[in-house]
Amino acid sequence: MQLSSLTAISPVDGRYNKNTLQLAQYFSEYALIKYRLKVEVEYFITLSEKKFFKADAKLKTALRLVVENFSEEDALQIKKTESITNHDVKAVEYFLKEKLNLLGAGDLQEWIHKLTEGTGTRYVFTLSGNHVMPIFDAALDAKLPLVHVRHEAAAVHMADAWGRITGEVGVALVTGGPGHANAVSALYTALAAESPVVLLSGHAPTDELGKGAFQEMAQAEMAAPACKASWTVRSAGT
Repeated sequence: MQLSSLTAISPVDGRYNKNTLQLAQYFSEYALIKYRLKVEVEYFITLSEKKFFKADAKLKTALRLVVENFSEEDALQIKKTESITNHDVKAVEYFLKEKLNLLGAGDLQEWIHKLTEGTGTRYVFTLSGNHVMPIFDAALDAKLPLVHVRHEAAAVHMADAWGRITGEVGVALVTGGPGHANAVSALYTALAAESPVVLLSGHAPTDELGKGAFQEMAQAEMAAPACKASWTVRSAGT
């Protein structure tokens, strides 16, 4: 079906389309993607101005032109990436990284990751284990509070509750193998409620998979039916 006054789901895009068409540049999916890109670009520029890294005036101008000249084709490219990553913000990140490469600033693209520090994560709900102790150390160094529980499922339930109450992403952190298996059951509750929850699990060494590694388990595959998306990280750079 083509969009018309008869096929539109809402009168806003149907019979009143002529009156609301100009609002598309602010309230459409295209507009959402464009302004997400603008926020990331401006935050990237702010980081450079705070002396985290060097970005010359030419690069800053070029990045702002990426936003200014953002087209429907660009938005479609991001949506195509989103269909692969199952993550809308990540798709914008990859788009911006590609632009940095084209502008000869590929060495700065990992600073795009720093934008995630602005997501406002205030607590991590967790149960310790060998696989995740380095993350514990990093969290303590970053003064990120760890709320320690006595069962992995409780960590996910607490992250679920945090997400529902605050609207922020609830982050749960558990160890691999049995710890991950214990946490998965709680994911389904968060999925059913469409809560913003991220579960981070430790994992057996990827280069030892298939060789009887300690607590080896197909973790991403186990979690897949109980969440919107699941991945096994293969390197620190991804």
